[in-house]
Amino acid sequence: MKWLVDKVMINKMIHDAAKHGPSPENTSKKQRLRVAEKRVREDWRLVPCPSMAHRNPAVQEDIFPAFYNDDVTPVQGFVDFAGAKTVLLADHTTVEIDAVIFATGYRHGFSIMPELEMDGAAGVKLKTASKTEQHEVSEDKTQQPALPRLYQMMFPPKYASSVAFLSWMAPQANVWCVCELASMAIAQAWVADYTQRGEPQDSQTPSLLPSEKEMESEVDSYHIWWRGEWTTDHSILHGYVRAYGFYRFLHKTAGTGLEAFLDKYAFLEGLRLYKNDYELWKWLHKGPTTSLSWRLFDTNPEGIPGHGRKVWGGARDALQKNYEELERFRKAKAKSD
Repeated sequence: MKWLVDKVMINKMIHDAAKHGPSPENTSKKQRLRVAEKRVREDWRLVPCPSMAHRNPAVQEDIFPAFYNDDVTPVQGFVDFAGAKTVLLADHTTVEIDAVIFATGYRHGFSIMPELEMDGAAGVKLKTASKTEQHEVSEDKTQQPALPRLYQMMFPPKYASSVAFLSWMAPQANVWCVCELASMAIAQAWVADYTQRGEPQDSQTPSLLPSEKEMESEVDSYHIWWRGEWTTDHSILHGYVRAYGFYRFLHKTAGTGLEAFLDKYAFLEGLRLYKNDYELWKWLHKGPTTSLSWRLFDTNPEGIPGHGRKVWGGARDALQKNYEELERFRKAKAKSD
């Protein structure tokens, strides 16, 4: 289905470019789309691009007007400095510049925990972070990337009760909200581990992490999936999450009570909320992603450690205000367009 997602998103890119472009009289919509597609594919070289299934698309509502107004001019890649204020580009042209900004990004490293296990699945030999740091060559595009053995992108199975990482995950949603949710999940998991480890299974909370063996199996499954995706398209981000299982795990472990509305087998729960409380359903499904909903449902009325979060009394009103503010923005944006 990746090809279908990419096709839909590229078509949207072309339609957006046509919407913001000049509209001469007696020009049909089909002609405008043809011109916009040439701009997108040839002049601006926005396509081909990394798969939308592996990378988050950029917000493009302001970039096309900037292109059309010549506020921003896409050029070929930087090759070398050709003078004090001149650079040579990949198409052998030169441009005068005031400054060059190298957006080099960064590379994840785990030297802080040299004993952290890496790889060990999909035919890649098990190593430790200390060995990986010594041998990894980031410039080699054919080299298999090293992947940490982290359950749900956070927990090293052997040390899950005391160590967790937040920097490795690459979610499709708002990363600040996801990291806040992940922080809640970590706290609940550790509280549950401290208070309930060893209790009968039927009395254990959903916040309790699986056994080490189960976590290792899930890590193997993820590594096999990720490396399969990387083989077909190197654009996939390190730590890119498998959305459904990842978000369901976070909500279940954090105790938000929202996992029922994410579960494909609990579709009736969503319909029940739609029928009984349409306003809340609308704010959750059509409003902006925020952490307000994490404290919406009272999943721990008895206040037992590791059994869920306390409800925040102002969450519902705050969700409504956020939704209304987003609607005002959408209407203002529609008028300006």
